[in-house]
Amino acid sequence: MADVQFGQRFIDPQGVMLSRLNTVDGIFGAQVGVSIQATELRVLDDNGGLKASDANALLKQLATLRSSTRNCAVAD
Repeated sequence: MADVQFGQRFIDPQGVMLSRLNTVDGIFGAQVGVSIQATELRVLDDNGGLKASDANALLKQLATLRSSTRNCAVAD
């Protein structure tokens, strides 16, 4: 899941998200033996209620957003 600003920064934000996830997958696969698989790549239209600047509050807002929508990956 990417915010509005991320979506505006790149011509192909989902391609950038996938590229970053592939990098993370390679690192985790090599070092930890864990595979990362994206089930959905989505750019938010209005940041979906993600307004907090405090990290803990923002994670709570993200959890609320994710529980009300389909499963998806997070990118920042």
